[in-house]
Amino acid sequence: MNAMGLLASIFGVMLLVVLWAVVKAAYEVSRQPSAEPRHPSDRHANERRISGR
Repeated sequence: MNAMGLLASIFGVMLLVVLWAVVKAAYEVSRQPSAEPRHPSDRHANERRISGR
């Protein structure tokens, strides 16, 4: 029974660390929107602005 509790606590800690890493990565990406110019809507908006000029 003690082994099951230890396994559950280890799994919980691993899940917490993974969740924290995902949240931290999402925060880093959202803090720098210019670092990811892969949005098709932005590219289409830029093309429209250039062609409309």
